[in-house]
Amino acid sequence: MAAYFLVDVLAIKDAAKMDEYRVQVAPVVEKFGGHYVVIGGPFQVVEGSYQPTFPVMIEFPSMEQARRWYDSEEYRQLKDLRLTSTLSNAFFMEGPSSSREAARKYQTARSLCCQAPVTSASDFDHIPVRKPRLDCLVVAVSGS
Repeated sequence: MAAYFLVDVLAIKDAAKMDEYRVQVAPVVEKFGGHYVVIGGPFQVVEGSYQPTFPVMIEFPSMEQARRWYDSEEYRQLKDLRLTSTLSNAFFMEGPSSSREAARKYQTARSLCCQAPVTSASDFDHIPVRKPRLDCLVVAVSGS
């Protein structure tokens, strides 16, 4: 099942360090089976107040591979460069294993949204799927 690393770079505090990061990071991502899906670019906010600044999305074959990359010796110094040179938000997100599973997850999310208002995470206890985080971001990715 594919997994995604999403980071929104809000500000660059040290351009020289960030340039060093940019030059070196792609081969390390590729070594762990990752590839870039989004690197900045124009966007259109269609709902809510979220305003990405410079979103980056990297796809990995699995959450295990994504974590191996993120926690690896090869990425450790680069991660430190990125963390010290930027202000950003980042998270991992697991993708569906098939379009059928994606449709099932969508229907589950849709049914949750159409029920009574959610007041806490415990409102999801009766549903036999992973408990959603109330502060999550929903991202749609279309395959090529």
